[in-house]
Amino acid sequence: PYGEISNTGKYNTILSKNYCLGMNSQKTLRNNNILVIGGSGTGKSRFSIKPNILEANCSYVITDPSGKLSTSVGKYLEENGYKVKIFNLVDMEHSNLMRNQNLTDYLMKLLEMIQTVLH
Repeated sequence: PYGEISNTGKYNTILSKNYCLGMNSQKTLRNNNILVIGGSGTGKSRFSIKPNILEANCSYVITDPSGKLSTSVGKYLEENGYKVKIFNLVDMEHSNLMRNQNLTDYLMKLLEMIQTVLH
């Protein structure tokens, strides 16, 4: 928290082993969004994304193209009171959007159109 020395992620976003960013944006005057970029196998999920998710101290919107994060931390988040929603255009049966058939039909047509344009 602002004004306190704390190396835990409880009230902070973990940036590295020794650095955390306070989450109270009114005190720090900083944006709390984090963008992690790196090649495959560089530890983005293991060393940056997962430690912050496991703190379960805020809301999350996570882009997870491989689906590995949802399988490894999804249950943990649900057990801690989070509502986990999955938007999967590749395998719609594993997407929460299957419950809304009109939206699903629209997205499938959109995906077909995009694939046609790309090929």
